[in-house]
Amino acid sequence: NEFITDFNFTNSVTTLNENLDTTNTTKLADIVITDDALGTNAITVSDTTNFIIVGTELHLKSGVSLNYETKNSYTTTVTVTDSALSQSMNKTFTFTVTDVNEMYSSFVLNNQILQLYEITDTSARIKVADVVITDDALGTNQINISGADSTFFEADGTSIYLKAGSSLDYETKDSLVFSVIVKDVGLNQSTSKSQKLTILDSNEFID
Repeated sequence: NEFITDFNFTNSVTTLNENLDTTNTTKLADIVITDDALGTNAITVSDTTNFIIVGTELHLKSGVSLNYETKNSYTTTVTVTDSALSQSMNKTFTFTVTDVNEMYSSFVLNNQILQLYEITDTSARIKVADVVITDDALGTNQINISGADSTFFEADGTSIYLKAGSSLDYETKDSLVFSVIVKDVGLNQSTSKSQKLTILDSNEFID
């Protein structure tokens, strides 16, 4: 029995998507040992939290949650030991986590205008809110307006405007109600927030 000449990783998987289903273990590599076929070789890993040896294969453990934003690579030292000779050889294995488009975490409406007097000049459009989206910066988010009074409003970039030329009249309509919808186009998922613009009565000249 002589100590192993070498060992190598073959059929290696060096990148995994962060949305990978890890219900079961995931094979990362075959461990091919060059040896005289005498004696017994034991294979171990330094990171037993995330890796496991299955026969002569290196696997990602089941249940490991891959999240690019919190950890974008994993490394372990693989050790092959000839038990009879008490000699070992180490090699490092690394795989990286690939970022993928995920649904945005949330969005809020900032710099809101919640009230306007009915005599407000609307010859130019009026910004009533900014849409601030918390996202992973992948994919495309689309902003739309819906609701009973959506025709009064428009989205431009990440801002919401009361349209130019909108007629405000407290006596006929004392509020405008609409919803802001943010949709992740790639995932075809969306959420919405309701908003109300109150129209305030103004002193007007008698007819």
